[in-house]
Amino acid sequence: MKERKYKRKHKRTRRFKSNFMKNFINTIFYFSLTTILGSSVIFAINNDSQKSFFGYRFYNVLTNSMKAGKGDNFAAGDIIIVKNTDAGNIKVGDIITFIPRRDSKVYLTHRVIEIKDKLNEATGIFFVTKGDANNSADPPISSDMLVGKKIFTIPFVGSILNIFHKK
Repeated sequence: MKERKYKRKHKRTRRFKSNFMKNFINTIFYFSLTTILGSSVIFAINNDSQKSFFGYRFYNVLTNSMKAGKGDNFAAGDIIIVKNTDAGNIKVGDIITFIPRRDSKVYLTHRVIEIKDKLNEATGIFFVTKGDANNSADPPISSDMLVGKKIFTIPFVGSILNIFHKK
């Protein structure tokens, strides 16, 4: 009789621990998902182009210049998360977001295909980038035009956020 009570009590304890872990993991997952999606909505409806959230920026992808190619691609309608990164930490193959011209209000996100330390007479760090689906490389950009490195893609969310932004 004692053994039966022990088994029932032990079974209830294991079930409680199992349910607790499932609920804990679900809570963390849904909190993270809500934070990412909520931040995306805030970023989509906010017109400040210099906004960042703890060093991360969210961008809505507008073109398919990175759709083809290596496995780390994204397409129009996706949201990309870009981490503010020092130019010295960028290497060939990284996908970076940058301003193509000093007077530009547009941001591009392309793969680094070459890093130069000299451009004409100027010295420093210069990046040559190219969209995976593009036929030719972009003009070189200096390190001060770098915004950051793409770290994550949220597929299709940008298309949904465009609905909120237009209204």
